[in-house]
Amino acid sequence: MSSLTVTFLTWVFLVWFACSVPRFEACDHTDFVALKQLFSNYTNEKIIVAWADTANCCIWDGVTCKTDNNTPAAGRVSKLILRNKGLRGAISHSIGQLDRLEALDLSGNHLEGELPIEFSFLQHLAFLDISQNKLSGSTLVAFSGLRNIQSLNISSNLFNGPALDFGILFENMVVFNVSNNLFTELINPHICSSSKIRLSISANDFSGKLSEAVGQLSNLKTLVISSNRFSGPFPDVLHKLTKLKQLVAHSNSFTGLLPASLSQCSMLQVLDLKNNSFEGNINLDFTGLTNLNELHLASNYLNGTIPTSLCSCNKLKILNLARNELIGEFPYGFRNLSSLSILALSNMSLMNFSGALNTLKPCKNLSVLILSTNFHGEEIPRNFSGFDNLKVLALGNSALHGEIPTWLLNCGKLEVLDLSWNRLSGHGTA
Repeated sequence: MSSLTVTFLTWVFLVWFACSVPRFEACDHTDFVALKQLFSNYTNEKIIVAWADTANCCIWDGVTCKTDNNTPAAGRVSKLILRNKGLRGAISHSIGQLDRLEALDLSGNHLEGELPIEFSFLQHLAFLDISQNKLSGSTLVAFSGLRNIQSLNISSNLFNGPALDFGILFENMVVFNVSNNLFTELINPHICSSSKIRLSISANDFSGKLSEAVGQLSNLKTLVISSNRFSGPFPDVLHKLTKLKQLVAHSNSFTGLLPASLSQCSMLQVLDLKNNSFEGNINLDFTGLTNLNELHLASNYLNGTIPTSLCSCNKLKILNLARNELIGEFPYGFRNLSSLSILALSNMSLMNFSGALNTLKPCKNLSVLILSTNFHGEEIPRNFSGFDNLKVLALGNSALHGEIPTWLLNCGKLEVLDLSWNRLSGHGTA
């Protein structure tokens, strides 16, 4: 093939390539002006200098553009991702001019003040993350136009006011995180739509009874409602939540029995209901919760014995039942909890200390063992072995008697030992 033919074919290819690739000579002028105004409010020299190098905002740091139907028109800003950039200041009213935005992430900065009303113009927005800032005020007007939002994270700010309208605005949302703000009153039960995968409203001031609509969250994987003022019984309607992996509802004022329908949440990995006012037996069938990694039921009014079905949870790493009214002995099957690392059973009325140690001896991964205020008046075993990985052992306030055991010297990794308020003698030396 002659060099002339090769040159001609190369020229044809270059012409075809130039015609087939959309030409983004510059971003849309309205978007360009909006971004400039947006960042005129901020103090971040690196961003300001970087954005001053070119008039094509589509290649600026954190900016993504796209066009409709691959037309050669100027690109519209579709994504603005500027997390952890050290931005300081307020969000400008010009944000509303970026009306083709689909994703906005300004999380982890130092933004403050209220959201501008123009936020409601972002009708194409599907992903919004403005978490970990110092933004404040009400969000209802600013969010009123966000009809396509799928993922919302406004956690760790200072937003306040009632949140009743959240359910109406964001009924079809997949991820909803408003944790660690100052929202008050009841939350609209419409927020409990089946589309939700993650729902987190912890560390606010929500109050009243939790709606039975929570049972409609059939696709939910994470439910975090801790550190609020929810009260009354926890709705026993969780049998449809078969995809649930994490339920965190600690530090509320829930009363009554534990919701027995939790036994059907077979994918559950973390269950945290501590610091409430639950009472009665631990009425859960743990044989169906074999994926459980953490169980926190401390600081309630639970009574009866430790359920033997817990021995089925061979993936359990953390078990905290402390400060309840449980009695009796350790279930013998605890020796099969080979993954157990932290066990806290203090401030109860357990018996047979020697039997408890024998039961736990095969748990080679155990590093924290807190059994204070149990085994009242029993003798501490003198000859024992095991617990090679133990770092924390708390046996205080139990009126144990006997000599301080020398086998504790063989616990080479032990860092914290509490034997206070007992009746032990000796020096614990070999």
